[in-house]
Amino acid sequence: MKESKQSPAAPESSDSFWDKLSRLFSSQSEERAADTVPPSTEIDCKADAPDLQLQAPLESIARVLYQTDRVPPPCEQLIDQPFSEDAINIKANGQCIKGNRIIDTVIGSALDQQQGLAKRAHRDGVQLIPTQAQVGNYQFMAGVLQDIVIEDNHIESKGLLQGIFASDGVFRNISIANNCINTQAEHKITLNGLLSGQISNNRDAAGKLLPIYLGPLRIGGNLATGNVWILSFAADEDHRYAPLSEMIPDSDKGSDPANPYPHVRDERYQPQNRSGAIGDTNLYAFPLERFKQHLSGVTIEYLLALQTNLDSLFHDWLGRLCQILSEAQLNALKEAYQAERNVPIGQIKHQALRHYFLQALAKQLGSLEDPMRSKV
Repeated sequence: MKESKQSPAAPESSDSFWDKLSRLFSSQSEERAADTVPPSTEIDCKADAPDLQLQAPLESIARVLYQTDRVPPPCEQLIDQPFSEDAINIKANGQCIKGNRIIDTVIGSALDQQQGLAKRAHRDGVQLIPTQAQVGNYQFMAGVLQDIVIEDNHIESKGLLQGIFASDGVFRNISIANNCINTQAEHKITLNGLLSGQISNNRDAAGKLLPIYLGPLRIGGNLATGNVWILSFAADEDHRYAPLSEMIPDSDKGSDPANPYPHVRDERYQPQNRSGAIGDTNLYAFPLERFKQHLSGVTIEYLLALQTNLDSLFHDWLGRLCQILSEAQLNALKEAYQAERNVPIGQIKHQALRHYFLQALAKQLGSLEDPMRSKV
């Protein structure tokens, strides 16, 4: 698709959980935690953050105002309490976020001045995060979030607050309609891993259609590993990226037949290279259901036997992590590598170790060559 001037760049500059995790290790700065498993088995980016221990009333500022696996999703609400990360995290299937006015009132506050929130790229009005109880960082293992409605919301910020955002997970039947987003962020509506849904009549204050970015599904995050992207799915499984013609109504089409969706940048099928010298891995014909089944059976030991150079690659990765992790953290990772070799990958307690081998498993199952290209 020809790129429109309104189209946003790919969200490579937006901080993923792993980007933030890297900064936490190097500077101990406060960033967001990912999800639901106990702190004893996960690295908790929110715990004991000294830069949030401010004098009242700022000490009570929430990081995320609504996490909808814990509280009901807000509808018809004026949401003007200050927050340091996101206003709303959608974390459960079948939820509706409708008719809210979200005002980013923390901008200009003492907390903003201390932490630079106005310029922080990855703060979101609404973020979609697939969540499953007792499954740590479910979104990074192709967790699914579906049947979501985000309609008639107004999101306002004088800073770089992103509008509606999803960086990791599989998203089905997502309706995003009639929202008004007025922020300074590049990403107004940005979704990785969107399979199906309807995106219609989302505009800015001037009445212009908002730029939409759609990227491929990502597996395992990126902590000095490079990203793993899924560009297509196995033919014998019921997964596919729905074409724009099924998701964008005729009323949002442009007048140029050669570029009917000038406000949309759709890269779900396109190879990505966002990791610089480390390099990304782009996979085709990916058996998503088989991948999920293997999470409860395949172990590190099995993958090491299957791929003879995997142990060497793992130790190369440890070498890169020397620039990110403390010595104690690096030693803990090495110990986990020995202790959890026969644990199913989806149940590995050490988060960074689990995500490294999520990627290793995905690379074993997907194809580096596009089978459709070979047919042509």
